[in-house]
This record gives sequence, C-alpha cells and structure tokens, in this order.
Amino acid sequence: MKPFFLFAILIISVNTFCQYIWPVKDSSVGEGIIYKPQDLIGDELNYDNLIIEASLGAEVVAPESGIIKYVTYVYFYNLEYIWMYHINYNDTISISDNDLIQRKFIASQMHIDSKFVSLSIYVQTKDKKSYLISGIRPVRHLKTGSYLNKGDVIGEVGYFYSKINKPSIMFSISKESRPFDPMSIFGIPSTFIPPQNSKNKINYITYRHTPKELQNDYKIFCESLIEGHPGLYDYTTKEELNKEMNKIKAELDKPLTSEEFRLKLSKIIALIKDSHTAIYSNRYKLTDGTKPPVLFGLKNDSLVIYSTINKYNNYLGKQIIAIDNISVDSLTKQIETVLYRNDGFIQTGKARKLLVDYYKYYGAMHLKHRNDTIRLKFSDGLVSDFIYDNYKKNDYYPLLKEPFGDSIKVVTKIVAPEIAYIKINDFILNDLERIKIRNFIRNISDSAYKGLIIDVRDNLGGEDEIYPYIAQKPWKESVLQKVNKKGTYDLFKNSVNIYPKTKMFQNYIKSDINNSYIMPEDSMPENYPCSINFKGKVVVLVNEYSLSAATLVPALVHKYKRGVIIGRETGSCYYRMNAIKFAKILLKNTGLELYMPLIQVVFDEKENSDIPWGRGVIPDITIPLSYDELLGNNEQYINVAIDVINKASFSIFNKVSITVLLLMLFAMIIFFTKRKR
Repeated sequence: MKPFFLFAILIISVNTFCQYIWPVKDSSVGEGIIYKPQDLIGDELNYDNLIIEASLGAEVVAPESGIIKYVTYVYFYNLEYIWMYHINYNDTISISDNDLIQRKFIASQMHIDSKFVSLSIYVQTKDKKSYLISGIRPVRHLKTGSYLNKGDVIGEVGYFYSKINKPSIMFSISKESRPFDPMSIFGIPSTFIPPQNSKNKINYITYRHTPKELQNDYKIFCESLIEGHPGLYDYTTKEELNKEMNKIKAELDKPLTSEEFRLKLSKIIALIKDSHTAIYSNRYKLTDGTKPPVLFGLKNDSLVIYSTINKYNNYLGKQIIAIDNISVDSLTKQIETVLYRNDGFIQTGKARKLLVDYYKYYGAMHLKHRNDTIRLKFSDGLVSDFIYDNYKKNDYYPLLKEPFGDSIKVVTKIVAPEIAYIKINDFILNDLERIKIRNFIRNISDSAYKGLIIDVRDNLGGEDEIYPYIAQKPWKESVLQKVNKKGTYDLFKNSVNIYPKTKMFQNYIKSDINNSYIMPEDSMPENYPCSINFKGKVVVLVNEYSLSAATLVPALVHKYKRGVIIGRETGSCYYRMNAIKFAKILLKNTGLELYMPLIQVVFDEKENSDIPWGRGVIPDITIPLSYDELLGNNEQYINVAIDVINKASFSIFNKVSITVLLLMLFAMIIFFTKRKR
C-alpha cells in the first residue's frame, strides 16, 4: 500500500504542476523572472508586476483562457503612467512590417525610442480575474471580443520598458479592478503585498475632513478646471462661475465628509453644463445600496410613486407634496442645483433623471442610509413613514428597465418587410461586434432593403461605428478643435491618467479665440463612405441618453440630410462638445476624482433655425417620455419608424408614377393631335 500511496501523491503533484502555463512558451514556471513584486527597478517600486526576460522573438502564450477585452500599443513613461495608441491592421503588408511602421510612427510623434513601444493585451477570465501582458510584438490579428484558449500563442517577446534594456514582458493580474497576486496563480512563492494605503482605512462616509484638507482639494479642483477645461464659460459666464466658486470656498470653514464636499463641487459641475465633466468618489461608494421601499419621480410637475415593494403596492401612483416636512417645490430646486452630466441648455436629461432618480438624489443630498426613515406627505393628506433598507432590484414592481445595462451591445433584426433594425447600446465595441455590424449592413445592402432603423437610445457614446455605412458623401466630424494651451499642464501633477511631464497638442496653433489653441478645419480629416453602403431610407431613434458619439450619428444625419430622426432631444450638444482627451484629477484628501475633457470639438459653426445654440439634436418627430417606455415598451418607436419609411417610399413611388403618367398623357395628346392633322 505504501508504494502505491507515494505513487498517487507523485501523480497528483505532477498534475498540479502541469496545470500552470508560463507566459513564455517552452519555459518552465518561474523561469526568467528578473523583477517581482516589491523589487526596485531603479528607484521605482515594482508593486504588482512580474517582469520576465526571454529571448527576443520567443513566443508568448496565454497562461489562462478568457475573452480578449482590448489590444493596444503602449509606451511606459514609468510603471504607473502609460501612453496608449490604437492599433491599425493592414492586410496588404506583413504583420511584422505593419508593426514596425506603427511603432516608428508612434515614436516619431512622441520623440521616444520605437523599440520600447509594444502591444498590451488585456484578457478577462471566467473567475472575475483579468490579466495584462505588455512587451509583446504581434504575430496575428487578435480580435477583441474573441475567446483565447489557455496556451494559445498571442505574440512574441519584445521590449517592455525603457529602463529595462532587455527583451522582456510584463505580466500583472487584477480581480474586481484591484491588484491581485501575479505569482500565486502559477503556484510559486509570492512576494506580493496587498494595498496598505493608510488613507484607504478612512471611513469616507463618516470621516469629517478638516477645513485645511478641504481647501487644499478645492484649490486643485478649481485650478484644474480653469487651466484645462476648454468649454468652461460656454453656457455660464465667467463672472457667474467665479461667484459660485467663491461662495463655496467661503463655506469650507467647517469639517465635512467627502460626500458633503462632493455635493458642493457638484453645484459647480452643474453650472458648467457639460455632459463629459463629472466628480466621482474614488475611494468610497456614493451610496451603501439602500433604498426606500417606495420609489418616486417627478412626472408632469407632480411627484408620484411609480414602483414599490409588494408590501406597499397600494401606494402606487400616489402624489407626494412633501418629504420630511420639506415641500416638493423646494426639494426640486435643491436637487436641480446638483444635477450634472447635462450639456448646454438641454432639458431632456434633467427630465429623465427627475422622473426616475428623484428618490436617489434626495437620499444622496440628505445622507440617507440603512434604517433611516423618510416621511412622505401625500396630496390626500395621508402621512406615512418608510425605512431605508438593502432591497434588491427585483423586489420592486413595476420594474423599470435600467439604461446601459444590456450585455449585448449590438442587436440586429428584421422588423417589417424590407425594413431592418440595428440597436447599438454602446459605441465602445470589440472587433467581433464591429464585424457583426459590417456583415448586417452588407446583407441588407445586397438584398436592397428599402429602410434601416438605427437605434442609439441609451447609448453613452464611444466611437461612431455606423455612419460610414449610410453616408452618401464625404464628411468631417468636426470643423475645429480647441484647447486652452499646448505643452505641459500644471494639472497633470494631480492626474492619475496623464504623466506629469507630458507635452500635449504640439500641432495646435495659436488662436484669437480666448487665447486658446486650435486645430483648424483644413487640418481636420475628411471621412468617406464605406464600400459597404446602405442607400435606402434611414431613421435614427434617439433620446436624452444618446450621448457623445450617439449624438454625433444623428447630428451627421441631420447636417447631411440623410434621414429622419425620431425620439427626444439628444443629451450632448449639436454645435460642439468637449471630448476626445480626458484628465482624471485626484483630490487626495477627500478621495474624490474630477473627470474633465481637454479638447473642444466644434461640429458646426453655422447656427440654423432647426437647432438653437446650446441644444442637442432635435428630432423631426418627438415621442414624449413616459414610464411605459421605461418599462421596455419599444413598439411605439418601431411602429412610427416603420410608418415613416413606408410613407416615404410610397410618397416617392407616387411622385415617380405621377410624373410617368403625365409624360405618357402628354405624349398621347401630341400623338392624337398629329393624327387629326
């Protein structure tokens, strides 16, 4: 029995060892490690990476199976700051030649050594982990969204970092967006130490920061906006904004929690009126997930209960006139002061938030937590108390469909004879999703469909992936781009995504527009219709959550008169928006993060009667906001769109038919006149 027992242990040990695959092919686990967590690379602490040396060109393989989330070129300024570049595949030359051309181009733009520009691949595994491998040279086209099997070759070893002049790759791993031990997954002794930032031990929900801490963070917040935001005074005058900034500064004379401080900053963000500017909690959750058992929103100027847990379903539809002895009118004015992520003078986004999220804003502004009470007074005189608790989404009825929650980003179908429909829920797409769009447009174009419905409602944007397939003439996505300055910004010192010494916008020229720098129209690239092109009727469905690139699509359709727009005014402005490049500014004391754009993109400078200044794309046919729609009822949108396409086709057909009939009649008159003669 004893020899058999030892043999069994040996087999188990071998099997356990064999389950690990080292990122460098044909190398044993642990081979080639030159830096591990807690090692110093020069004077830099290597916190959570494995740096593995191997021969140049050695094959790199996937240590775990998973879905490819992104593949991009990167350059490491240091271990914390990287610059990312989009990868372009060119099928007319070899992958290695294309790689060399792209790395040299990137290097020439940034004045760096092309040797240290490499590919990074980010893979998401089934167990909620994600791993990143950098320092790769490509050997094949890696499609984002595709599945990678354990052991698949993903590239070859290149150079990871300019401070390591040896062929090497970097491997790191995260779980739920937090650094994870990169060594334990290979079964080797670990030197990884989890984050031990003493500041993170603060309970940001209850801890009250000193006035000095608040003032320091506030100074960074204001100075960053003034230095870098390209549209700071577009919709609110400098005098008005400065007045509010000074008012809030005077209020920072007593201790505040991070959330109390965030709400004060939100008032400034709201005044800027920019959908791409926000203030986030970096080190704590905005809420603890608790909700009242009745959910309420502002409908036609009346605050009503629209959803409840089963126990309180008799309150559905009841009108609230006061909360905690504060009138609804007074509360609404308070809430509107902190509503941001709204562009210009657009009101549709505010209306949607007040309709659905009024209870959330009230809870945030009045710091409601679990077991807290909310007292509601109704129009019939009834007064009732309700307790906040950790209710689940499915505890409520009716259940509104949450925006931005679709796991499937691209939905295609045929909704009527010769009428196709494509819903794009997000313009941050992977390669497989792009291929899905391309194949769908090809199929309906080859089959000569008469109409296409493009649905970009509840789409936060990204990069336009649809207009090239419907464009009938060349176009530009902007006539001008503007920034406040070029070179290095002081705000980069507090940025968590931009290296402090980075020099930006070097190709922009000095302008008379508020001492800014611009990239003029003749420098803006012209875009051309895709070879796969749909020439039939187009209808675009939009709403208040059609933002950024999801506003750009209907804006192009409007500007170039390519189709009909149905729904509600888009959430981003038509004439200009602040986007493309963003800075994330950490306010270290309070754990908040300012998210702000650095480039203003001017789409159209000529104001027209259809769209007033500071407004979004206004639809040709408006569909009012309703709870019925938010329950997931799309039939009204689809039916109206189908009707528009059919009537348009019928109308054109009639015009052609009438013209032909008139010509025939004219010819007959001439014929019979000649015969009579």
